[in-house]
Amino acid sequence: MQDKITLTYIQEKNIKTNKIEKERKIVAEPENTILEISLKNQIPHHHACGGNAKCSTCRVLILKGEENLSPRNELEIELFKKKGLGSKIRLACQTKVRGDVTLKRLVREDFEEEFAVEYNHTGREIPLAILVSDIRNFTSFTERHFAYDVVFILNYFYKKMGDAILSHNGYIDQFIGDAILAIFGMDEKDNQIKCQNAFFASLEMLKKLQEFNQYLKKNFNEEFKIGIALHFGNVIYGEIGHPEKKQITVIGDAINYVSKLEKMTKKIQTPILATEEFLKMLNLDDIEKKNYKIKITGKTGEFVVYSIYSNKKTYPSLRSLIKEYLPKTFAPNVLRLVFHDVMSGGSITYSFSDEELLQWELEKEENKNLEKSVNFIKKIKKMVSDEPYSYRDILYLAGAVAVEITGGPFISVIVPSFSDKRFFEASIPKQDEEFHSFYQKFQKIGLNKKDMIALMGAHTLGKAEKPFTQNLFTFDNSYFKRLYLQKNSLSDLHPLFKTDWELLKDEESKKYIQIYAMDQEQFFEDFKNAYIKMIRIAI
Repeated sequence: MQDKITLTYIQEKNIKTNKIEKERKIVAEPENTILEISLKNQIPHHHACGGNAKCSTCRVLILKGEENLSPRNELEIELFKKKGLGSKIRLACQTKVRGDVTLKRLVREDFEEEFAVEYNHTGREIPLAILVSDIRNFTSFTERHFAYDVVFILNYFYKKMGDAILSHNGYIDQFIGDAILAIFGMDEKDNQIKCQNAFFASLEMLKKLQEFNQYLKKNFNEEFKIGIALHFGNVIYGEIGHPEKKQITVIGDAINYVSKLEKMTKKIQTPILATEEFLKMLNLDDIEKKNYKIKITGKTGEFVVYSIYSNKKTYPSLRSLIKEYLPKTFAPNVLRLVFHDVMSGGSITYSFSDEELLQWELEKEENKNLEKSVNFIKKIKKMVSDEPYSYRDILYLAGAVAVEITGGPFISVIVPSFSDKRFFEASIPKQDEEFHSFYQKFQKIGLNKKDMIALMGAHTLGKAEKPFTQNLFTFDNSYFKRLYLQKNSLSDLHPLFKTDWELLKDEESKKYIQIYAMDQEQFFEDFKNAYIKMIRIAI
């Protein structure tokens, strides 16, 4: 095999002279794909699917050297059968170059240099939970009211519904007239959680609709009814639009399907309709459902859909309530209370209903300065006293909110789930503890070293005598950067505990510290998983 190969592009622009040349030659390493070579050399080679053989925008015409290309793989063969493309055409993203080749790009536009060659502008196909909501009989409502009133009311309605969606990690893709398209799961790997968030957002939308209608009835003598359709399926996700006005959006058959399904909520007279795909992935026992066979315009055959609702008495907007009352400056205190409660076997939340026992817990040296956090949880509990939430439900969800509002990942904590009974006690780690005994306490509750290191990242928030990091109210990977750089804890303005520095004595722990110091997204993902794993010991 040649040490270097030459790709000759026909009619490409010279990036130095900005002129179209008859030929442009690129010298490259063999065994790279044509697309990789193009992008590395700033040739604006389209690849709408991100180079995954799910589109044909990177296709090229091979003029010479076909024998120096890798054989077609299964992905390329399947796409070419579907598109009916000729034998001289290859997918640049799947074709590796092993010798000299002459080619011509086929998907070209005069403005293509305006498009960046990075992958973050390309589309990708991902499975998401999809929610479409619409106001019933909105047209007749607009005919009865002044234009300014309609806009005012619609914006107020959108605020209420949007809060419900956003509080369950949803992304509002579009407001279309009186309709809302929202998606769930862009930063979530667990498909069940994607659907649970969409379902709980739907319940909260209906609850907020009741509050909204009280206002609407009083001031305009009107009431809104809405229909909500839920589906789970693959969508094409990417940045779409004019270069001056682009937005992240989703398209595909799944979007069309759920949009048409929403229209059926009026015919069936139910507020929420869900598809079989959604219900299967949702996998919840405590919901009421009734199935219907329907026909969808533009699709053949019948489809089974379900009217779903939960009769379980819950306050679905508990997360929103906590977020409303939890200031960012108090978030570190709440997160600290979560860790102390879990490591003590739930002894603190167990004592919430017994003031004398609670005071005894709070007077322990390790629980110093937790009283304000305890009072905050009590305050929220009082506000939802008619709802079936334990103190522990509120605390563990509040810990997740504390991470979210300080810039960390959204952690999906499903409540009610936790009782206030005692569970296995691991004991709270001490500030001057050696690594071995420190790690043993995490092992007792089923956490490994990776879990422990990720959870230690919570030290990016808060302080002891002094803050641990430069910004004690921002959840990021600053803590790991501190450890990775191994600054002197004695002379530093932001000293850590001995236990923090002890982590560097273990090679496996040190490896995770380095990973998280370099990759904040990986830290966020692992912290989210470790937090859920940690609090599940209380179930």
